[in-house]
Amino acid sequence: MTIFHSEPELLEVLDNIEATLASASTCSPDQFTKHYCEAGALHGFYALDGHESDDEEFAMLEKHAKRIRNIELALQSASNVCAEEDALKESYIQAGRYGPDEAVKRLSQALLSLRD
Repeated sequence: MTIFHSEPELLEVLDNIEATLASASTCSPDQFTKHYCEAGALHGFYALDGHESDDEEFAMLEKHAKRIRNIELALQSASNVCAEEDALKESYIQAGRYGPDEAVKRLSQALLSLRD
């Protein structure tokens, strides 16, 4: 294995990302970016797509693929977030961008739908 020394280590990372996303989905809009970016950074840092993994680690990631995919879907649900002041600009609106208020709602909604 190249990134995770064990399956419990992977599970701890997934727990941390999910907890951070849960915090982002219930926090105030001014704290959203901090939590959301932390969750995204953890996802990237640990290369959960498996591109750095050997066969053994890739098999472990595959075992938890649904959980990893749900994290990715949750991150994608709010990926067009921008600063609140920019979210009011026509060019940002036309580009499908939105502020932290809307991002909190979208992430919260995504997490609810992914639970089912």
